[in-house]
Amino acid sequence: MGDVFDLVVFSKAFLRFDAKDAASIFCVSKKWKADLESVQEELWESLVIRRHSARLAAILRAIVSPSSAALSDRKSSFWRNVLRTKATSEFVPRGLNRQLQADLETVFRPLGIVAFSTCCNYAWSGSYNEDGTFLGREDDGIYYIRLHLDGMNFNPEPVQVAASYGSWEYLDMHWDTECQILAGWCAVLGLKEGDYTIMKPESIKTCVLISLKKHPELEDSVDDELADDGQDVAVSL
Repeated sequence: MGDVFDLVVFSKAFLRFDAKDAASIFCVSKKWKADLESVQEELWESLVIRRHSARLAAILRAIVSPSSAALSDRKSSFWRNVLRTKATSEFVPRGLNRQLQADLETVFRPLGIVAFSTCCNYAWSGSYNEDGTFLGREDDGIYYIRLHLDGMNFNPEPVQVAASYGSWEYLDMHWDTECQILAGWCAVLGLKEGDYTIMKPESIKTCVLISLKKHPELEDSVDDELADDGQDVAVSL
């Protein structure tokens, strides 16, 4: 009832608009704008949950929290951006671990991070950054996590994964935020706190290393029913 009452008061004030009413009209409209933006974000988030999963949405929510100052510029309409970036993606998971490839893209593509590889380095990752629509991070944080989910470098039981970043100074200043990102990455793989250790490099000469105390459950063979003479197979998300 309070919102309805505010609407009535606001409407009457607007109809008899006078300079003395300007401040109250501005305050009420500002409050409505904030409330509307909050509701919109909740609606977009609910669509992400329906389109993908509550688990992935929870991981994203943990990564992009109010404490994540380095990612706060992405907070505005963040959930809408998650849907938009995935909808415009032309990447098609292939080979092994296709569902995991899709899940990692859902979470990390909107953040501008390449979260896996099916080939080699960042430029030749065989991942979603090669589809022509990918937008990488604009800062110097972590931009590539080199976990091989398929291809000649695939290891079904990885013990250590390297993460590349743009600047050691940036990494040092935002270490907690970058660790939050990597913790989310581990969560997508099904790993819990205590299953891994994130090691901070001493200089730009070394990558961030994720030591895996527990192996993620990776596929080491393709389901015959999904294989189709070597053609790409789209994953239903």
